[in-house]
Amino acid sequence: MSASATYKNETLRREFDLSRDSVNADARTVELCFATEAPVERYFGNEVLDMGAQSVRMDRLNRKAPLLVNHNPDDQIGVVESARVDGDKKARAMVRFSKSARGEEIFQDVKDGIRSLVSVGYRIHKLTQEKPGQSEEVHRATDWEPLEISIVSIPADPSAGVGRAMPEPVISLQAEVETKTKSMSATVVTAAPDLDVVRNDAITNERKRIADIRSVAARHKLEDIADKAIADGATAEQFGSRALEELAKRGQAKPVAADAGNIGMSDKEVREFSIVRAIRALSTPGGVLDGLEREASDALAKKLGRSLSPTQFLIPNEVATRSDLTAGTGSAGGYTVQTTVGPLIPLLRNKMRTAEAGVMQVSGLVGNVSFPKLSAAATAYWLSEDGSGTGSVQTFGQVSVTPHRLAAFTDVSKQLLAQSTVDMEGVVRGDLATILAIAADKAVIEGSGSSNQPTGILNTSGINTVTFGGTATWASVLAFVKKVEQGNADAANMKWISTPATKAAWKATAKVSNYPSFLLDDNNEADGYEFLNTNQVSSDKVYFGDWSQAMFCTWAGISVLVDPYTQATSGLVRIVADMYCDVGVRQAHAFCASTDSGAQ
Repeated sequence: MSASATYKNETLRREFDLSRDSVNADARTVELCFATEAPVERYFGNEVLDMGAQSVRMDRLNRKAPLLVNHNPDDQIGVVESARVDGDKKARAMVRFSKSARGEEIFQDVKDGIRSLVSVGYRIHKLTQEKPGQSEEVHRATDWEPLEISIVSIPADPSAGVGRAMPEPVISLQAEVETKTKSMSATVVTAAPDLDVVRNDAITNERKRIADIRSVAARHKLEDIADKAIADGATAEQFGSRALEELAKRGQAKPVAADAGNIGMSDKEVREFSIVRAIRALSTPGGVLDGLEREASDALAKKLGRSLSPTQFLIPNEVATRSDLTAGTGSAGGYTVQTTVGPLIPLLRNKMRTAEAGVMQVSGLVGNVSFPKLSAAATAYWLSEDGSGTGSVQTFGQVSVTPHRLAAFTDVSKQLLAQSTVDMEGVVRGDLATILAIAADKAVIEGSGSSNQPTGILNTSGINTVTFGGTATWASVLAFVKKVEQGNADAANMKWISTPATKAAWKATAKVSNYPSFLLDDNNEADGYEFLNTNQVSSDKVYFGDWSQAMFCTWAGISVLVDPYTQATSGLVRIVADMYCDVGVRQAHAFCASTDSGAQ
């Protein structure tokens, strides 16, 4: 098979440097070079992209072609405004970045010089060999078409440097499929599927499979088994199982049941389990955990395959999920040591809204977990009586979650533990649990995805955005609803979440001038959807969507470390609790967030 036949209709890539000098911060544009006539080594020889005006098909780029991240069609961050070939034999383009959260994130990295590589995906329609017979063959693409431009983090071939990329896998497909059945002198011809679509889908799926496997392998230093899995054609899910088995061999993970945080405690044992009693036992140097607390902690540690320090214990899920877990919290406790004590005065905290809004709660996870999702449906066709349809299949994706450690600590005086007449069990239990819960609730909404935080809804690629550009109007409120409804989100589950300041502003803003009908009505609804307010939202942003399309995932057990040393000179015991959790957004288009304040 000739080189021209091999590469026809395949998507290839080349990488180039992106200069910060070409960035226009106000217009959010960057001018970049995406192709030259520099030769690139392929297995058949050197490939040259001809820069003649008749050789480059620019129509697709000049029709608002996408600006992507790492060639991912689901991660669009902008558009190509214009593209051209200049007299110096270089192809250049002006690209404009989106104002979405994802677009802003990547544009900021470009401005800061953190992301400096740009890559072009292109297709060769005609490849001609120059000077046949020479030892170093040169093949010139005299008809080629750029398809999209991407900001990339790692070139396909780091060793080759800027302007190089590895060729895509060669996929041989029969040019035409024809089945003929003769019956009563009639010939029936079955039309072949669109080979370009099949080929491109296969390449896209292969890239995603490899990227998913590499991502998991990099986090756990499993590159050796990743190479074998890729070569074997294993799916990302199959590699996840292999990775868990390998980590178990290394003593870094232990496969257990999905109810890993439960140890089968009875209701009576759950009621009798005392966090304060465990803290008292471990709060003196040399103290040893004993009784029910030790039995439960040891049972859970054995089930999870974890080793604990002498001053650490685990709280089983049965205890952690008791109804009084988030009950009353209070101040440092100095006012509770009295002969007669009134009700404990609780601390005023941010309202936790995501569970109330309908975020799915997934608990008892073990290891990294991938949730499959249907990202594109099969296609139906209207046909004539003897017509033939083009075959299509559903497209599947996945939402992956990995454990992130969330920790909180509080200091309790030894005297308080010994003397308090208020229910210190509920105080300590509730205080630690509420601190963790508030932090987790905020992560669901605005987790940054960096500095060990989960990626929350605001920073999830693909969510819808609305910019108020000043005072919120009825049109901007309807824009939120329209964008989410266009994504087929479930209207029954949709809610607003913003701040008290936004609530106050919307209640005072009329839909129409001089008419007493406001953005937020007396039922606390905007366009018929409930409005929840909380100080968990930063900068008075506004969120709207089907909150059941987000998941808050937790892994088994809450770990408590009793530290009697750090604050020993002050007569205090430091109690550190941690849990492992993550956020997964099942369908990003089910959410819409404002890029600015809704309370202006």
